Amino acid sequence: MKKIILAALMTICVAASASAQDAKFYIGLFPISYSSMTVDLGMGTDVDGTELKFGIMTPLYIGFKVLDFRVDFEFNGDGGVSLDGINFYYDIVVSDVLLPYVRLGAGYYSEKLEVSSWEQEQTFSKFAIGAGIGYKIVGNLILDAGVEYFIGKWKEKKTGSATQKYDVNGFGLKLGARYQF
Repeated sequence: MKKIILAALMTICVAASASAQDAKFYIGLFPISYSSMTVDLGMGTDVDGTELKFGIMTPLYIGFKVLDFRVDFEFNGDGGVSLDGINFYYDIVVSDVLLPYVRLGAGYYSEKLEVSSWEQEQTFSKFAIGAGIGYKIVGNLILDAGVEYFIGKWKEKKTGSATQKYDVNGFGLKLGARYQF
């Protein structure tokens, strides 16, 4: 994760120095998000889970745009603010009002896994690909709607000498807004 953050910071610095007049900061919120994921527990056993979230800090994005490229850091406010991931975007120029984009993301997330009579909160690494569209409402305020597909590895805490790893995959839908300075 440290390497990903360092690479993103270097990307931002290089992009800013190369095109300072085209550089813009932005902040975004996705207060409505839906996710569905499947955790493969091995031996043909899967656990399905869905989550619909409403809230001010679910999640918060702070980013930087140069030309048609964006980089942002994703923060989550559930139980305290933590850096959850980094996202890279390519904005496809269609018009001044419609702003479609594609996205690649990576992060380290904490989720609750519930199976029958037990539940555990575990962390997993997640890689995502997504697409969305922005609609410029007024000035620098943009309404965003997007979809993502993600895969990852869920690593359970060590039990004795064994560490269990699970495959995670799923999709998410997000609706929110961003303000570009």
